[in-house]
Amino acid sequence: AAIFGFLNVLNQAAQDGQVDFLAVEIIFFIALIVGPLGGYALLYVLSTYLRWVFSWFRTQVESRDLRLVMAWSLLPAILGLLIWVPFMLIYGQSWFSSTVTLSSSLALALVPLLTNLQYLLFGWSIVLLLIGLATISGLTEAKSLLIVAVASAIIIIPLLLLSLWVPGF
Repeated sequence: AAIFGFLNVLNQAAQDGQVDFLAVEIIFFIALIVGPLGGYALLYVLSTYLRWVFSWFRTQVESRDLRLVMAWSLLPAILGLLIWVPFMLIYGQSWFSSTVTLSSSLALALVPLLTNLQYLLFGWSIVLLLIGLATISGLTEAKSLLIVAVASAIIIIPLLLLSLWVPGF
């Protein structure tokens, strides 16, 4: 969870062009402090939330088991974030700029390929999560998918509605 949090903060900083506002050293420092804390906090909050949603389906799972499944299912997502580290090292501060310019045809070819690979690894994480949830709950993968879909909808639908009603949300 700590590694995922750290890499996720760096990835988010690169996507948002944060170097336009902050020095790259500050971005790394923030990622080093906030990333692991956020990763662990998210792990604990989501495992508690999923345990609550599982209880609606009359299925009892332990929070510790949920955290374990969620942490292991993050491994492919961590690999997906790690594939961007060479670009961060090669392009340095400009990688975090909103106007990053790739200087080689190899980099131009690799970015779409690595982006698709990252999506594939994220999908693999979801599959591992569903298999792990089915294993610890004694349910089928399909019912685990249903429970995760319900848990996701409870969060996503209000956010979508809020974004429609509140300009700039």
